[in-house]
Amino acid sequence: SDAFEAAMQEPELLGDFGDDPRERVLLLLGNTVRMLTSTPIGPLFRAMIPHLPDYPALGHLANELGQRRRRRLREAMLAARAAGQFSDQRDLDTLLDGILGAIYFRYLITGRALDAGYVTRLVETLA
Repeated sequence: SDAFEAAMQEPELLGDFGDDPRERVLLLLGNTVRMLTSTPIGPLFRAMIPHLPDYPALGHLANELGQRRRRRLREAMLAARAAGQFSDQRDLDTLLDGILGAIYFRYLITGRALDAGYVTRLVETLA
């Protein structure tokens, strides 16, 4: 589980977002995409999902690490809302479910391209 935890840790933010909260949101989501598509964790994640009910400790670890990632994204979304970059009329937890759910669904189920362009379109459409 140590190797899994190390692989799931939030990678360094790539790029310079300066003081732009919207760019931080896009970079955090881009890091999620990179984790799935450009690291060994992606195929491992895809393979282990069906087996999580059989290994509760691993499921708990995956959930805990996913919640850490989600908290960072939530903080960035709140900052972007405070800066007037995203609507504050939508329930934030439902919005996060929609964005992250779409990314994981696209990766795990459809096999369609998952890249920064998709993330930007997704955020522009939903946020």
